[in-house]
Amino acid sequence: MGIRTDTISDGHAPRGAGFYQWELLILLWCAFFLHQGDRQIFNNLAPLIMGDLDLTKVQFGLVGTIFTVVYGVMVPLAGYAGDALRRKWVVLGSLLVFSTATLLTGLCTGLVSLIIFRSVATGGGEAFYYPAANSLIGQFHHRTRAMAMAIHQTALYIGIVASSFAATVGRWYGWRSAFYVFGSCGIAMAGVILWRMQDTPRAGAGGPAGSADDHGPSVAEVLRYVLSKPTVLWLGLAFAGQVFVNVGYLSWMPTFLYERYDGLELDVASFLALACHHAGAFVGVTAGG
Repeated sequence: MGIRTDTISDGHAPRGAGFYQWELLILLWCAFFLHQGDRQIFNNLAPLIMGDLDLTKVQFGLVGTIFTVVYGVMVPLAGYAGDALRRKWVVLGSLLVFSTATLLTGLCTGLVSLIIFRSVATGGGEAFYYPAANSLIGQFHHRTRAMAMAIHQTALYIGIVASSFAATVGRWYGWRSAFYVFGSCGIAMAGVILWRMQDTPRAGAGGPAGSADDHGPSVAEVLRYVLSKPTVLWLGLAFAGQVFVNVGYLSWMPTFLYERYDGLELDVASFLALACHHAGAFVGVTAGG
């Protein structure tokens, strides 16, 4: 597109960004939509997967637990990668890895293969998306930063609710087909991002791409900065409490409604569990932005 990627000293978006700052937001919104949809389809299809692979609920929960642990361990590394590496390629690599892993989850035959493709590959791939994406949004949106991040966040709610469609696919064509559909969409989206997203240097990078000035801060510098900010630590603790509750809810509420109410189809149970929960969050985050 030929936009200039040099930055100005007060932290505003790169000169000449123009419409691209909104095109970038659209690209990231679509990627985050798939990021959250791919994560939730596993939970929506829980009864079908457990029945087909003869898994107990404890075994099924173990897959989700390992996913969460892998994701949590990899996120700090992902944050450093978003500072030290070219963020287009971090976002693109994340999307390709978790989409391919989602597709391959459809080939799983038991607990071990689910842990490999779902817990490790999908969880590890997803961890690298969000830090780099937020960094890009922050660089290209200055006066509109809060609104841009709020719009990006709506992809989480819409992606999770839309993932109830996976239960419809699973009910009619088998649970494996849902993973093939969502994984293939992510791989196709990676092609769009490769084509349209600019390879933008970090804000404040002084030298040409790949030069010494283009590298991010050291790990020690990052740790010193983070540990010196009590607000960061308290917000991290508060967010951990939110995630603790949210993961349990998203993992089991579709299955709970499906098993609790006779005659309620799996896709309807998934939609009710997700849509009612996230409708208020969608309104709240948009108003907050």
